[in-house]
Amino acid sequence: DRISDHAASRKPVFYYNTWGMQRDQPKEHLKDCITEERLIKDIEYCKEMGIERFIIDDGWQTAMGIWTPNKRLYPKGLGPVIKKIKDAGMEPGLWLSLLALSKGSELYKQHPEWHIGDQHGAPILVQWGNPGMDITGCFYDYLLDSLKKLVDQGIRFFKWDAVSTMSSSNPGLGHGDET
Repeated sequence: DRISDHAASRKPVFYYNTWGMQRDQPKEHLKDCITEERLIKDIEYCKEMGIERFIIDDGWQTAMGIWTPNKRLYPKGLGPVIKKIKDAGMEPGLWLSLLALSKGSELYKQHPEWHIGDQHGAPILVQWGNPGMDITGCFYDYLLDSLKKLVDQGIRFFKWDAVSTMSSSNPGLGHGDET
C-alpha cells in the first residue's frame, strides 16, 4: 500500500515469464528457444493452469534496444502469438531493457550521441556490455515510438529490466555538467 495510491496496481496477478525456460538452455542457445512454435505450446499449458499474464522475455527482439520481432524466430511478427495469448484469455506482455542499445546495431551507429557517457565521453556499458542510452535526450522519442507500436500490436504489459540510475555529462543534453 506504500508503492502506489492506485489500488489496481496492488492486485496480485498469476503470470508466466518465458525466462524460466531460458535459464535451462546452454548459453549459446539462450535466446533461440523462444520461437513462435514453442510459445504456442506454452500458451496452451498456461491456459490450462489459469495463467492471467504471459510475458515473452529476452530474445523476441531484433537486438538489444531494437524493439521489433526477431524475423528468424517470428517470421510473421508477434501478431499470431499475441492473438493466441489473447484468445487464451491472458494479457500479453514483453520484456524490455529500456536503457541499452546494441552497439552493433545500425541505430546506434546512426546516433552515437544518444549514449550515456563517462567524464571522457566514452559510452557507459549497462546491459550485457551494451551502451546505456540517455532517455532525457532524443533516444526518448525513439523509445516512446517503439512502445506505442507494441501497444498498437496488442501488448498490454511491459517487464522493464535493467533500469538503473547514472548521470551523463554528454554536452548538449541539458541536464548537468562534468561535476
